[in-house]
Amino acid sequence: MGFIFAECGFKRRRQNTNVARPGKPLARPTKSGSKFSESILNPSDVRCSSGPSSPLEDKQLNKVELYQNLSASTLPGDAPEYVAPSFLDLPPEVLFRIFSFAGLVPENMLASTCKYLHELLDFTQNDYLLEMVVECNFLLDLIGGTTRDWFMRFLRKYKALPNGFITPEAMSRAFNIPMGAADMQEAIDSRIFEFPGITSRHVHHLTSRFGTFDCVDRAVADLQQRRKRRYLEWRYMIVKKYVTLASEASNNSADVEPGQLLREVEALEPCLGFKKAHNLDGFEPLTKNTEIPPELYKRVDAERLDLIYTLKSRLHMPIGRPLLLVSSFFAHNDDISQDKLDLLFDICRVRLARESDIAEALKVLDECRQRLFALPLETRQMHPLSDALDRFYAYLKETITLYYETNPHENSSMIWELLRELQIPELLDHVVGMGVTVPLHLF
Repeated sequence: MGFIFAECGFKRRRQNTNVARPGKPLARPTKSGSKFSESILNPSDVRCSSGPSSPLEDKQLNKVELYQNLSASTLPGDAPEYVAPSFLDLPPEVLFRIFSFAGLVPENMLASTCKYLHELLDFTQNDYLLEMVVECNFLLDLIGGTTRDWFMRFLRKYKALPNGFITPEAMSRAFNIPMGAADMQEAIDSRIFEFPGITSRHVHHLTSRFGTFDCVDRAVADLQQRRKRRYLEWRYMIVKKYVTLASEASNNSADVEPGQLLREVEALEPCLGFKKAHNLDGFEPLTKNTEIPPELYKRVDAERLDLIYTLKSRLHMPIGRPLLLVSSFFAHNDDISQDKLDLLFDICRVRLARESDIAEALKVLDECRQRLFALPLETRQMHPLSDALDRFYAYLKETITLYYETNPHENSSMIWELLRELQIPELLDHVVGMGVTVPLHLF
């Protein structure tokens, strides 16, 4: 009877197509990698209802139980999906350093790759990143192979100079300029202030971080690094000889003019030969800040005017083209407040202007006059633009006066054509009254 039950159980097992068979491996994960075959994970499918099981079946069941006892995390189908880290997963500090070390060059498009990086790498909104960008890209070394010992060398020679030879010319050429160059150790590239979004607030922050620093143009700074040491050697050679001859002349009570003596020393063969050998002719060392970048004169609004004022007052950067600044301010500001007008003319002193800047100012003046004349007559005189134009006209008149006083024989067709076209008779009469040669073919 036992044989019959065993045979019956064997047939039932043979009829089950999902039963694991000897010689075949356990089921693998499906192609999707989800789960093992249910027949392998279900012991009831391989157990018989009666009769003893064979050793091979027992071994197969042990394998099934082993898989069931495994932790769910070890099964391929139940394991969490592995996501490879991307560039955006890097910490912000690392991204800041990559962006800063790459440099603010056209090839560095990191901030333009996605919205997240565009916001993260906006250094105008992150003072910490701004400091890092300045230190990596805009902090310039002006030592040029020299040390501050050069300053002390010139100072010792100055103290040894007789009092009768301490004149403004000798002090400037022999001591002040070389000592100023030796004392200028580092500076910040002025182009940092040309980036959109930089305001006066950023200037105040940088000065609190780096102190009152010097601002120079990078091209000038590169030239300083190459020639500064040779320049100081040349000027020190002159100073030593000058102090020696001045002391001899003072002891002998000789009537020697200090400026003439200095020029003679500069023309001596050792000094002149050193100057030519190291290509120092025309070289001017950096002793002060360069002018405010002309790029800042474009589209001057109230915020840009505050930035320029801060650069001039806080960092002592001169305004090289004030007429261009005034013209740009009037061209891009319809509502001109009195305080901004006072600020503008406070920092823009009249100085010699270029012909192109005068021509641009004449065009802007005419455009502003047209805007004023478009207003109703009863409100025109009380409008803020009326007073602003009066001050603009007075400033332009002074600038043109200085231009023709400096160039009495200048009769530029560009300026004369504009004076004729714009129909500003009082300004034309003023220029003619100065005795300037008028190009008659234009009238």
